[in-house]
Amino acid sequence: MKYFLLLLLATFISLTSKAQFRIKVTAKNTADSIVYVRTSVYDDQNYVPKDTISLRKSGWKVSKKAIIGGIGFLYFPKTKSKIWICLDNNDSLSVSLSGPDYLASIQTKDKKNKLFFEYQRMERSLAFIDTLYKKEQANGRKFSYSERAAFFKMKSDSLTKFRTQALKRLKPTDALSIHFKSLNALDRSIPDRKNYAKRAAFLNEIPFNNPKYLFTPNFKATLTEYMSYYPLQADSMQVGMDLVLGKFNCDAKAYPYAFDFFARLMKNRNIQNNTEGYVYFLTRYVKQSGCKFLPEKRKMEFLQELDGLSGLPLNQLSPALNLADTTGKSVDLHSFAKDYDYTLLVFYAPTCEHCQKEVPEVEKVLKMAESVLQLKIGRYAICNEPGVPDATWKEFIAKYNLNENYAHVTMPGITKERLVYDALSNPVFYLLDKQGNIVGKKLGAVTIRKFFGAKQKM
Repeated sequence: MKYFLLLLLATFISLTSKAQFRIKVTAKNTADSIVYVRTSVYDDQNYVPKDTISLRKSGWKVSKKAIIGGIGFLYFPKTKSKIWICLDNNDSLSVSLSGPDYLASIQTKDKKNKLFFEYQRMERSLAFIDTLYKKEQANGRKFSYSERAAFFKMKSDSLTKFRTQALKRLKPTDALSIHFKSLNALDRSIPDRKNYAKRAAFLNEIPFNNPKYLFTPNFKATLTEYMSYYPLQADSMQVGMDLVLGKFNCDAKAYPYAFDFFARLMKNRNIQNNTEGYVYFLTRYVKQSGCKFLPEKRKMEFLQELDGLSGLPLNQLSPALNLADTTGKSVDLHSFAKDYDYTLLVFYAPTCEHCQKEVPEVEKVLKMAESVLQLKIGRYAICNEPGVPDATWKEFIAKYNLNENYAHVTMPGITKERLVYDALSNPVFYLLDKQGNIVGKKLGAVTIRKFFGAKQKM
């Protein structure tokens, strides 16, 4: 995250020019006394801080940095209200609002933002559909892409119609026009992993090289949507990644954000053979790349990570481990593996929230595989949290019933073994065969299920 924020700051500073915007907010009878003006970058969770405006005073606020144009928002911290705005170079925007319902009361003479406020009011009138969807999910209902599209059809049709009519009144270069066009593309999209033509058509609709597009909340969403057209397998995901990154010159303002997106994606444990996919990413886009956007220190960290991952090839003997269990007795990994058809090597921390969720999920998958395939699967579980109290460690084991076929051992610190397995975060899962060879790396519940599902079909 620190690396991402540095990229964000560097990218924004590089946009500095004489262009500015001016904004004025006047208010009556509001619970908030101030409003923050924010400019979205990449998505609505990452933004460039802008001005703070006092609602008890009047007058123009001028940004101290340039803005190339994009979608931002007014954020009212006391009521936690958010109203989106569009700003282009040298825009002057004056708005007024009153009473407790800011969106309902906000007014402006600016034609673009007047349209935008009307659109947001329509969105809010249809928000009950989102509420119903969340309730269905909370009740355990699973939606396919087509089922989700059908659920939201009335909402997406209404909003698409509004946006399509609005586009006739906007210049193609307006930030709001770019925003609405990309939202239309997203609403039309229903990912289908066998429909290659539709996948290509969606990608061609996205204006990745338009610098204004980076300053909308849609950039990350469109990357996510596009990659949803690919199976969760590293070799397939690599194709999509290459096609997207091939759209950019590496000196483009958006390139670091796309790079960051794929750096995270290719490490996802739900992608089959994700380690090989991440090695491919680091090799092609760091080691072999001529792009100079990465700080030298960060580049070296990536290359060190690549060296570590390349040292654990599939179908070769796993590095030796001989660690003490909860009673103080040493347990050798390779000797342990000989007693089982497969052994899951687990690095976890009892206080880690991800571990508290994922370790039990993986355990359910293992039990199912044992039952269906008549296998005996060992669990060499390493408490990867030096200094954690024994009581906390044992409480974790008892709470999640991690007892059957388990060896519970502890890693004493940042040892060479921990570095070799790249287990500096938690949880980390490897799968070994009876001889101790690595047959799966950096797995998750989904990829473990796929591994044993393939065995069932053989």
